[in-house]
Amino acid sequence: MFPIGSFLKQNKNWVIIAALIFIGGVAVAGYSLPPALGSAVDPEQLVGLQADKLEHFQEIFQNMSSPMLVLVIFITNLTSMGQMLLLGFLAGLSPLFTLFINGSLVGALTASLAHEGLSPWLSLGLGVLPHGIFELSAFFICGALGLKFGYHCVASPLPGLSRRESFFFIWREVATMLPTVILLLIVGALVEVYISKILVLKYLAG
Repeated sequence: MFPIGSFLKQNKNWVIIAALIFIGGVAVAGYSLPPALGSAVDPEQLVGLQADKLEHFQEIFQNMSSPMLVLVIFITNLTSMGQMLLLGFLAGLSPLFTLFINGSLVGALTASLAHEGLSPWLSLGLGVLPHGIFELSAFFICGALGLKFGYHCVASPLPGLSRRESFFFIWREVATMLPTVILLLIVGALVEVYISKILVLKYLAG
């Protein structure tokens, strides 16, 4: 039995903070960034600048087998999670930026879909929500632990513990939650390739 319940009970506030940082990124990119850019930059120019890169990556992904694509997605997400945890003790800056930037990407995607005349909520519901349930759960767990690292190892140690003892205490939490995070990422990658991608293609095909 994975200790999600116990983890959430002990770290509820950190998970909420991680989620709020992510949502903040969504809001900033989705509502503030597009108007600011739109007044200074032609959206078609932005699309043109990225077109070659997008086509290049699209060709790479299309030529991958589904199992290989699952592996690539899993490794990419695991690397992001590991970065938040391993660098969290640096005042929590790594998880802070990673949470905000990933939220910004979702916000920018939402704004882009709306600009193209597509329903952003339906598109995200079909293309992100199925696997996002698993991946974002892992993301918020690692973000919460990374922020906790930064605060208790730099600003204020855990009650009754030194900073060094706080460091090892939180690492034990990481070790306890690692199997859960890995399982969530594996399931998320499988759902993204075998379910989310199909739903999006059917939606775009009309």
